[in-house]
Amino acid sequence: MRHINVGAGKLTTDYGSQLDLFVPAETDMKQQKLDQTIDHLRQKFGTTAVVKSSSKIDGGTMIDRAGLVGGHRGGQAYGTSK
Repeated sequence: MRHINVGAGKLTTDYGSQLDLFVPAETDMKQQKLDQTIDHLRQKFGTTAVVKSSSKIDGGTMIDRAGLVGGHRGGQAYGTSK
């Protein structure tokens, strides 16, 4: 397979969130702000701008997998690195 097309329609802005009875509202709001901040940093500086520290040690895969498409090299030649 060479090309995949994805379409989306009738999208709306985020008007609310799903409440969780076991998580206080303040904690949920703090987590949402943190998630938005991380999303903004990744949009501005790239996917690997914010990673878990375990991804920096031997055996960590997040940084290596960031350039893959569906688990594959996505057009990059084998044996070459970025």
